[in-house]
Amino acid sequence: MNVNLAVEYAKAGFFVFPCSAQRRQREPHDRLPFGKAEKRPLVSSWSKDASNDPVQVCKWWSESPHALIGLPCKQNRLLVIDADRHSADEDGVAHFAALCEAHEPLPPHPVVLTDY
Repeated sequence: MNVNLAVEYAKAGFFVFPCSAQRRQREPHDRLPFGKAEKRPLVSSWSKDASNDPVQVCKWWSESPHALIGLPCKQNRLLVIDADRHSADEDGVAHFAALCEAHEPLPPHPVVLTDY
């Protein structure tokens, strides 16, 4: 369940907030056989209300057990590059690789690969 992961993030010092897991109706251009998640914040002011308190995190997920986990970049001092592949003509991964190749390689960094 997402609550367990959200609590682990909080215990590690990351600020989190819950987001809607509801899916929109599938559009013809969607790559996957289901619509995209809304990912709408479920707290009124996510940038201020994000918390790393496990008690608060558990409270939020008890109210919305299927919520996705939002990580606000500024509070967590993160830079995220989301290189999506929306279509054959829109390959963010290839564009980002070319950008890195044209300049210098990136220093060691975490990478997350997802299929959806």
